[in-house]
Amino acid sequence: MILALDLGSTTFKAALYDAANKAVTRGRVDLEYTYGSNGETELDAAQVRHALQGACTQALTGYTPSDID
Repeated sequence: MILALDLGSTTFKAALYDAANKAVTRGRVDLEYTYGSNGETELDAAQVRHALQGACTQALTGYTPSDID
């Protein structure tokens, strides 16, 4: 199996694919931006890490590291 990541600008997605390239499970976490009064947009680094970890955790629930190629 292969874990594929889609790190988009609004959503982080993870999907676990089997040997036949079929998505077995998926995970998704939306990113939360902070908008300032001067029009600036910020994305907190800790939140980015949390979103990536969350998407991967969702996709990998029920699987062990030995299941992944």
